[in-house]
Amino acid sequence: MEQSLDVFFKPKSIAVVGASRTPQRPGYCVVENLVRFGYEGKIYPINPNAVEILNLKAYSKITDIPGEVELVESLVSPQDTIKLLQQCAEKGVKGIIVTAGGFKEASEDGADLERELAEIAKRNGIRILGPNVVGPLNFSDNFALCMDPLKEMKQGSVAFISQTSLFVTNQIDEIISSFGVSKCIDLGNKCDIDDAEALEYFLHDAKTKVIAIHIEGIKDGKRFIEVARRVSQEKPIIVFKTGCSEVSREAIASHTGSIMGQAEVYEAMFKQAGVISARSYREFASFIKAFAFYPPVNGNILRGNRIGMSTVAYGVSAMALDLFADGGLELAKLSRETVNKFKEITPQWSKAQHPLDLGVSLPLYGNKAYPIVAEALLCDENVDGVLLSFALNVIGGVYSIDGKDIERIVEVSSRYKKPLFVCAMGEVGAIKEFRNIAEGHGVPVYSTPEESVSGLIALWKYNQFMY
Repeated sequence: MEQSLDVFFKPKSIAVVGASRTPQRPGYCVVENLVRFGYEGKIYPINPNAVEILNLKAYSKITDIPGEVELVESLVSPQDTIKLLQQCAEKGVKGIIVTAGGFKEASEDGADLERELAEIAKRNGIRILGPNVVGPLNFSDNFALCMDPLKEMKQGSVAFISQTSLFVTNQIDEIISSFGVSKCIDLGNKCDIDDAEALEYFLHDAKTKVIAIHIEGIKDGKRFIEVARRVSQEKPIIVFKTGCSEVSREAIASHTGSIMGQAEVYEAMFKQAGVISARSYREFASFIKAFAFYPPVNGNILRGNRIGMSTVAYGVSAMALDLFADGGLELAKLSRETVNKFKEITPQWSKAQHPLDLGVSLPLYGNKAYPIVAEALLCDENVDGVLLSFALNVIGGVYSIDGKDIERIVEVSSRYKKPLFVCAMGEVGAIKEFRNIAEGHGVPVYSTPEESVSGLIALWKYNQFMY
């Protein structure tokens, strides 16, 4: 069944107005990304001074195109966008992406232009994304409307809604390197499509299991709460709200024309809707990663707040435990059987306690201690989730862990259906190799105790909302 925003994610044809023959120019990159990633629909570059762009026939204007045009990406000025919209109405276009700035965020005249744009579009049944946007990405169907060259389109289960282009350009490579994306959309000034409609769309998108939102301001708070509450029952929503200080509120008003509210009001709104709120970009990324690897729909959820933990240095345990209380987590009280398994790999002169300090065990027992501890914690009925901290050095060193041990740990984790988080610190090359193996088998790897604990806290917050 066709959904309201399908024209922006699954168009049968698209015209790029302002397409360029010059490499690295935005109008060139948009066309290049569509071609390079294998978009299967019709592509119509619009440039009155070009005959052909990237082996595609170019046209002088929309109305010269002989076939149907469902979607238009406009890279022209605000004034020219108004004229273009009239052509779109004549051509029967269903949706337009307005990339230009200079509307309500810039001046009163710009605000008047934006109102005129919205009125013309509404009269003619044309949906608007923007103004002041880059365009959507659909990783599931290799559809990329991006003004920067994209390196890859790694498919995943996380959908991004962003008020700025942050998550469809600058940060997308960092995001997809870890867990992949289903779809992305930036909303800009939201003269038509807003957060609530995008949320509703992703609720019904089978490829999306987790939704991440960057928000500067919300257009209709009441509708947002109503939609977010329904969506949260099916899929977790993680939000990063910027514009909480007076300085940032002023900057954002000139960026997308959003009207900010007090941080406390937004926090209350998010809590009421079951939305998990991040306080920083790093926390936002940690939360998203946790749900990307453990989406509730897969059943591998954090059913309680009792955490089992093992590290190679007690200082790491202390850092993690400092964060437990604020996030509502508890250090699990282990069963006698688990403590006895700890004793098997603990020197006589040390004590098998929780959290277990593997730093005293590895010099004597080697890396076989890792899977023993992981299995002992995961199979303990008093443990709901596990955090393992590794200090990795070069392969073959005292603290090294090989691929077979990692695979064994992952196999045990999947068998017991408990979230397993890993904090890996140490030699860069060893960590990269470890992360590739572990995340390739479905276990998230974090770089700091704070980030790994943040991921566990996010899962626990969602559990509290749901149950």
